[in-house]
Amino acid sequence: MPEGDAECPAPSTTASSAPSEPADAPGPVASATSTTGSAARTGSDEEGAASETASASDATATDAELPGASEYAERLGDLAGDQYDAYRAEVLSKVMTQFRQPTPDPAVVQPTLFRQPGSPKNPPVDVQPMTELGTEIAARLKEMFHGFSNRQERSQQTTLGPSEIGSPCDRRLAMSLMRMPRVNPGGDGWASFVGTCVHAGLAEMFAWADAGSGRYAVESRLTYDNPHVPKGTTDLIDRVLLLVGDHKLMGKWSRNKLKSKGPTATYRVQGHVYGLFARARGEQIEQIAIIAWPRDESSLDDLYVWTEPYNPGIALKALARVDDIAAKVGPVEFGEVAEYAKTQKAAKFSINSSDCRYCPFYMPAAKDLSNGACNGKQ
Repeated sequence: MPEGDAECPAPSTTASSAPSEPADAPGPVASATSTTGSAARTGSDEEGAASETASASDATATDAELPGASEYAERLGDLAGDQYDAYRAEVLSKVMTQFRQPTPDPAVVQPTLFRQPGSPKNPPVDVQPMTELGTEIAARLKEMFHGFSNRQERSQQTTLGPSEIGSPCDRRLAMSLMRMPRVNPGGDGWASFVGTCVHAGLAEMFAWADAGSGRYAVESRLTYDNPHVPKGTTDLIDRVLLLVGDHKLMGKWSRNKLKSKGPTATYRVQGHVYGLFARARGEQIEQIAIIAWPRDESSLDDLYVWTEPYNPGIALKALARVDDIAAKVGPVEFGEVAEYAKTQKAAKFSINSSDCRYCPFYMPAAKDLSNGACNGKQ
């Protein structure tokens, strides 16, 4: 209790006339409960003042830490002193133990709470090798898949797409504009195949959800008046949320990077270019969304959607950059093999990028760059 409060007149013996004190004041708890309606606690004004002074001297820092003690005393001031003491002792015991759970009985086996089994880094030692027939079937399936996934020659593409022009490397764009042959196969194409299959399934899902309402436009082919980036296909247009959505099948590392740092420049530019193309077709686009579907999970608990307002400046700047690179490279007719001089010219304004390993022209050990290879160096 603040100094001088003990000199105030003693409160009346009824709960309704108990004085109102600030909740964080140290003394009101004792004074409010020392003047309850109990007949044993009544007396003269001098006795009440003396009792209040004694309560103030006995107050400790612990009293001030009791959550809701003042309100409790004011609201239920007619409780007997022994009832309040029991309440105070119970609260203090919880505060002192910090609401700890009782120590588990070691004799009782405690169940594991919702914990999935950890994935082994290495295959179990008891895995049996494939039989001779199984090995032959696996080899034939891989050969079949390789032929199927490469049935359409990518080098036949004569223009760039929105998914490419956001690359931070000028040299990559230049070599694409020159129709240089691909030297980096980029693996066996399985990840790309899985992504294509998931895109097809998602397109079917949104077509079903649309149910003829016109809300969703799925796999929309868009065109634009640019000679180097004239067209593109967007995964999703939502005419209720006014957004363009781009599906990305991502592993955990890529999802975490998206969550913490946002999308790569390539993904971000791609979304805004789709927005620009969609608006040119008459769609009302206000938002861009990158939808990261978990590739390595058994549920959609880690589904993550990144959004930002549509910004035409991002798309127009990317298109202008492509036009500038194309002007430096010069015209190249379809089917023409780019000269080594043009490859070197492209290298003059190259930018080493962290995504080199995904570049179709990346060959880290290449010394002769006349075939269109790039070793990732300036």
